[in-house]
Formats: sequence, structure tokens, C-alpha cells
Amino acid sequence: MTTEAYQPDITLDFRSLRCPNLLIAVIQEIEQAQPGQILRIETADLNAPSGIGPWTRQSGHILLEMYEDGEDFIFLIQCEAGAVEYQLTRTDRRVNSI
Repeated sequence: MTTEAYQPDITLDFRSLRCPNLLIAVIQEIEQAQPGQILRIETADLNAPSGIGPWTRQSGHILLEMYEDGEDFIFLIQCEAGAVEYQLTRTDRRVNSI
């Protein structure tokens, strides 16, 4: 366990969620947060680092810390004003057969 250098404003226990539902829940919560607020996300999903990390870069929010605490992953994300709105869309891809 590490000592966090940042004081979270909101702590979210998402240990029961798995991607993609985990990422959807994070997006919904960060949309409600005020600019500058820090969210602490707790999850047990082994795929979380490969989903949440890239999403913060793409969305314009700041991933302050990411570390393991026992079997959990902890993410500290700072909500940024003017961050890109990340749309959850479903693309319909069709494969043409030959």
C-alpha cells in the first residue's frame, strides 16, 4: 500500500464492476464531478489499467496515480475543465464476405 500524495474529493468503490461496465461507471461519475476534483477509483478488475489509463489520456483528464493495493487497483483521476467529452458509442461493423 502506498501513501497517496493527493487528497481525493470523491471515493468510488467499483470493485464489483468489470470492463466495460467499469469504464462506463467511471465516465458517468467524472461527468458529475467539478473541474479540479480528484476521484479515487477502487477496482479489482485486472483489465482496468489497460482501460482507465488510456481513457484518461484520450479524454483530457489527468491520471495522477495508479497503483495496486493487495488485489485491488487504485486510480486517482483529476477532472479537468474543458476535457474532451468522451462519447460512448456503438459502431456497427459489417464484414463483407467474398
